[in-house]
Amino acid sequence: NVEQIVLFGLLPANAASAERLRSVDFAKGKTFHVAKLSPFSADPTATWAKCQQMGPGGGVVLKLHMRKVRPTWKFSILPEEREYAVGEDKGATLTIRNVQTGLTASHLFRGLDFASQTFSSSDMLSFGLSVPDGLATLEDVVSPRKIIFVEAEEEV
Repeated sequence: NVEQIVLFGLLPANAASAERLRSVDFAKGKTFHVAKLSPFSADPTATWAKCQQMGPGGGVVLKLHMRKVRPTWKFSILPEEREYAVGEDKGATLTIRNVQTGLTASHLFRGLDFASQTFSSSDMLSFGLSVPDGLATLEDVVSPRKIIFVEAEEEV
């Protein structure tokens, strides 16, 4: 029995990918395919930080519950982002469980076991006293109408 890992991906709607993203039907119950060697991160704070830097076009944030992945972070220049790649030759098929517009950090952290799955990201929740109030919140919605949050589970 292979352990399920929660992974995160960000698909920014830049000029090169915007048309392709519009063609995908992100609806509850639908399936989509992820190709072999597609990279994902197990660190929700890395995805949250990338969302903060995303351009005005928005994009799609994926929260994936997967089994057929291989760790690649051991060979990465940023091992703290805990990168994984889809390991099956045929890729992976995922079923969409939840879709919503807008994103808060709670959406990314929901359901994670902090001790084993957040890789010190709990440090985000305990800012020092010198951090201004506006920077200490995790509930700010990022591009409320421009980000689609998709939660999906790998088919077994």
